Amino acid sequence: MSKTSRKRLKPGENPRTRPRHRQMIQDRVKELREIVPNGAKCSIDALFERTIKHMLFLQSVTKHADKLKQTGESALFS
Repeated sequence: MSKTSRKRLKPGENPRTRPRHRQMIQDRVKELREIVPNGAKCSIDALFERTIKHMLFLQSVTKHADKLKQTGESALFS
């Protein structure tokens, strides 16, 4: 008549693996660290800030390239 006694676990002591959605988030953060310049050397909040700055920089480069393309096309038709 032995009962298997279960010890009540404290928060944070759960032996289960990380939930799938959290693992997916960690995987995406890892990918982001590889893409963003100097992303491997900073915290997650700093990584997000650098990502925003980098995206704004890339957006400005794209806008500048579009302007150059438009001026080049207008010079051809003149």
